[in-house]
Amino acid sequence: MILTAKDALEDKVRGFNIGADSKTIWKEELIARIEAMIRRNNRTYIKNELIFENMKLDLSSRKAYIENKEITLQGKQFDMLEYLINYKDKIITKEQIFDKIWGFNSETTTNVVEVYASGIRKELKKYGYDKYFKTIRGVGYRFRSKRRKNERTKNYKKTIDKKYVIKFCYFYYNIHSVGLNNIWSIYIYISRWRIIRQKNKMGLCKK
Repeated sequence: MILTAKDALEDKVRGFNIGADSKTIWKEELIARIEAMIRRNNRTYIKNELIFENMKLDLSSRKAYIENKEITLQGKQFDMLEYLINYKDKIITKEQIFDKIWGFNSETTTNVVEVYASGIRKELKKYGYDKYFKTIRGVGYRFRSKRRKNERTKNYKKTIDKKYVIKFCYFYYNIHSVGLNNIWSIYIYISRWRIIRQKNKMGLCKK
């Protein structure tokens, strides 16, 4: 790729002759393409920084800050934290972390990942950020954002509402099946419906 401000025909021909193999694009288009690639890879780099909530990783100096206070990360702890934040809300296996940070030819084992994860969590706990660092037992780790947690809560509420509708339809069907003349049966079903609904609000019913 050749980056140039020249766009005359002879300049384009000269560029192709010395090795360029694609069409000329404007600077604004190049910037837009790069930004699109960053979004597609789910990365949050800003001026060589990685941002998560109030935590910032300076990729140039390899220093990490939470609320502008520097946190202590030793060696590959920084690399591991950077990797997890880059792919936040996704489960990353221990093998993936090991291959990425230590490499295929490393003489150590994947157990080293657990040791470094423990160190990272201990440091994050000082600032209450260990709540984002989740261990997926027997699999790996995930750095979970608040947004994902809120979305899951909303989905759970939708599921509860759906349960109410199903139970209401069930009782409605049974009320009509006993006949409208049986007032006592209707009263029992309505009372049962109210009790179940109240228990659901109090969280006493089994999920």
